[in-house]
Amino acid sequence: MTTATMRVRRLGPHVGVEIDGVDVRTLDDAGFAVIYRAWLDANVAVIPGQELEIDDFLRYSRRFGRVLPHPSKTTRHPDHPEITVLGVNKFRADGTLDEAIYRRGAEGWHTDGAYDEEPFKATQLYALAVPSRGGDTRFASMYAAYDALPARLKQRLDGVKGAFTYGGRRKATALLNEEDRDWTPVFHPIISSKSSPAT
Repeated sequence: MTTATMRVRRLGPHVGVEIDGVDVRTLDDAGFAVIYRAWLDANVAVIPGQELEIDDFLRYSRRFGRVLPHPSKTTRHPDHPEITVLGVNKFRADGTLDEAIYRRGAEGWHTDGAYDEEPFKATQLYALAVPSRGGDTRFASMYAAYDALPARLKQRLDGVKGAFTYGGRRKATALLNEEDRDWTPVFHPIISSKSSPAT
């Protein structure tokens, strides 16, 4: 597939593009380059209307870089460990909803994979079922947040590092196997770039 039918539409002033008129299964290199550039510029790319099998999803995801398994072994796809199946294990044996698992990642802003020595480059999401209401996933631009900081605060943060661990401050490790819960914090710069990406 070439770029002739592809449309890239900005979703907000700071973050997000929607890309229509494309089937990611048949993208040529030029078509993928348009998606990749749009994603770099907007930090979030939404490509609706895709009908992907697991192999399609993995092949497309690998065009962005290495795909690595999530630390939660219980939520990995049984045949494709690089894929995390969200919503797995959300019910206890008695049928009640386990809120610690069901609400994971939904109670506060976070960056996926900051707990790794080499943080995630990206996260791909592919919805199998979309609720008619609620269930929103929201994104924010840290470039815009940094740009809005007062100059004095930018100076104070320059060179400062933060400690990151799986589960954050609350140590939410319910999805990890017992042997994987002792997570050693890693340290990353609070500010890793002082300029917004070109748009």
